Amino acid sequence: MDSISEIPSKTVSWQQHINIWNNSGLSGPKFCHANNFIYQQY
Repeated sequence: MDSISEIPSKTVSWQQHINIWNNSGLSGPKFCHANNFIYQQY
């Protein structure tokens, strides 16, 4: 299980991915495919 100190850094990391996706102009599935993410988990 994650420790409490790890949660904020993961939140920041995912927020950065979301910001990059929003600025990419790609659909969710295309962005995930290009970045090796699983769309259903993204």
